[in-house]
Order: sequence, then structure tokens, then C-alpha cells
Amino acid sequence: MSLDVRFAPIRLAGQYESETAQLALANQHLVAVLVRIASDDLPLERQGWCLEIGFGPCRAEGRWFPTLSSAEAWIRSQIPAKWPSPGQRSPSPGRPRQVA
Repeated sequence: MSLDVRFAPIRLAGQYESETAQLALANQHLVAVLVRIASDDLPLERQGWCLEIGFGPCRAEGRWFPTLSSAEAWIRSQIPAKWPSPGQRSPSPGRPRQVA
């Protein structure tokens, strides 16, 4: 099975305001949350994406990537060839549940 890596843009709630972020999905599994690091005060070479948190084979935090392409390359390097195991099905897309 080939590895399908996709990014989904989101707004991440911060203490004072929201931040630009991306959910990283590998074969429909959430493997990472990346937060955009950008500011007029930062030189371009210090701007990019920070791994807020990784899950499963991408378990880590605090890594910096200059581009989403470099984050994707890192994600691909972390995931074993036969991941997830054949017994694990990807979740079927559906509507989000509301908690009462």
C-alpha cells in the first residue's frame, strides 16, 4: 500500500489568539500538528513550520521545517512501509459527533 500524506489547514487555538496550523494525515491517520512560524520580525530563514506534536510513528515535538514539503519528507521517513498494520482500518469519513 502506498503512503498517502496530506495536509489540512486549520486554526489552532492559542492563549491570546489563533494560529495558522496544518493537520498532517498519513493514510487518513492524524500523525502530526504543525504550527506556522512567521512574523515580520523574523528573517525569512527562521520562518517555517514547527511540529507542535506528532503521533504514532511521528511521535515527537519541537522540530522545525522550512517548508511543508520538508515536513512531508520527514513524515514519510518516519513511517514504516507496512503502516498501519493490515488489521487497522482507516476511519470512515463521517460527520463529527456532538458531545452532549
